Amino acid sequence: MKDAYYQVELDEESRDLTTFSDGVSLERGVKLNLKKCQIGQKEIKFLGHIISKDGCIPSPDNISAIQEMKPPNNVKETRRFLGMCGFYRKHIKDYAKIAVPLTNLLKEKEPFLWTQKIVNPALNR
Repeated sequence: MKDAYYQVELDEESRDLTTFSDGVSLERGVKLNLKKCQIGQKEIKFLGHIISKDGCIPSPDNISAIQEMKPPNNVKETRRFLGMCGFYRKHIKDYAKIAVPLTNLLKEKEPFLWTQKIVNPALNR
């Protein structure tokens, strides 16, 4: 199967839909797989986010999955929880400060104690 080049003509009002937020445009050699393209959409889901003209927000499906997680019972589960939350750290003001009590549970010198005293300051913000 040969590679092909396709050009999509858009009207002037829709031209900004072909430009990415970092300034990279289709004219700069970005290759698109037409089977995976959604041209002219008002919003799209991409890598756990919803991207629209208003910006990028976390996917509500993923946020509800985090909210519905059972409390971790050990260090491995705490790492998993922090990893899921950390994926959205750019959307959480002062994420590093909020995560400190949970990160402290990962230390080998400390016993793993998931208590409300440790967790409430982190999760009730």
